[in-house]
Amino acid sequence: RPEVDPHLLIGWIGVAFLGAALPWRPAAFMTGDKGSGKSTLQEILKFILGEWLISATNTTAAGIYQRVGHDCLPVAVDEFESKADNSKAKALLELARQASSGGLMLRGGDRHQGVEFQARSAFIFSSINAPPMEPQDLSRFALLRLHRLKEGAKPPPIDAQALGEIGRIILRRMIEEFHRFDETWRAFKDELAHAGMDGRGQDTFGTLLTCADMISHRGWDPERLSHTRNGDLRPWREIMAVQGMAEFDDATENWRLCLSHLLTVPVEAWRNGTKTTVGAAIEAWFKGDDDFGNDVMRIRRLLNSAGLTLERRPPTGDWLAVPNQNPATRKLFEGTKWAGESGAGVWSGALRQGPRDVLWDLGQPRINGDKAKCTMISLKALYGDGGLMTDGGTTLTKETDLPIENGDD
Repeated sequence: RPEVDPHLLIGWIGVAFLGAALPWRPAAFMTGDKGSGKSTLQEILKFILGEWLISATNTTAAGIYQRVGHDCLPVAVDEFESKADNSKAKALLELARQASSGGLMLRGGDRHQGVEFQARSAFIFSSINAPPMEPQDLSRFALLRLHRLKEGAKPPPIDAQALGEIGRIILRRMIEEFHRFDETWRAFKDELAHAGMDGRGQDTFGTLLTCADMISHRGWDPERLSHTRNGDLRPWREIMAVQGMAEFDDATENWRLCLSHLLTVPVEAWRNGTKTTVGAAIEAWFKGDDDFGNDVMRIRRLLNSAGLTLERRPPTGDWLAVPNQNPATRKLFEGTKWAGESGAGVWSGALRQGPRDVLWDLGQPRINGDKAKCTMISLKALYGDGGLMTDGGTTLTKETDLPIENGDD
């Protein structure tokens, strides 16, 4: 995004200088294949920020917060690669997430004395492959992707002294323009709201665009809510519409991720059957597939082997019953954040974060001889006209309301 990412990176430099003076500190993640200039760009940032920047590779979250202490120095981590075991990477991403809002961290210390640490640093990472990021991480990051340099391209001249002087000029400009931060920030947030961004996206990209504007211009002019792109002056709300922003591609709600996992994970007990996932089985039933016909006992027996069942509720149609606790159901979520522990699953709470008046209800059907408290998922909401799993059915709205029965919790 040559018309967007440079602004975001310049904005991150401003965020790095202002640190705890800001209400929100977005992070940035630069990715690109080898030879795309990631390390060179990190080096340029190091010279611009000078001693303000903590620059590291192969580090840990504990190493960072022990180095930062009570300061709010920006942190740059190069070669932050995805690996088979991403536990260290996830800890660093969690630290960056907490730093965006200034979260208070408490750590145990020697002599049984706790250590208090408030993370308020701006983070920037670079790697070829980014580690897996949760939706709550993506909402705090600008993803800057570098193309590979053209063959024969010469390395850019890097003058450490000149870059250091640029850094001091930027700092002076940030101080001089800081009085207008709130006004500019509100203007950009309102513009990004029209781009379809939620509050967190407005905080993240509004802060970056505001800091970039403070560095590039003296005083605020609402006309800068538009930007020249490909020779045409276009409003930022069009340039940064969420449909074209990679940061929002995987920013799926927790309940939606949990539901997708439930429907698509292979059921071990069905490995030799024609249907191997819950989604395939209930969609075939809903659409009258020949595998089931009208034999409700047959689909129930199949679902029972996965700890689930089907309940018929005229006039609202058929519902998939997902028990709150069941060892067979837990196997479907094994290895995920929704599995919980034996006798204490997490999936029911996650599924109930979805829209109750459209998608789910409460129920207590019998599953394998046991009357179980369940979260009931409407097959009509999934596979009916405009359903969540149909072409074009990406969201559930009240226009697709279903009559809901009162179930026992």
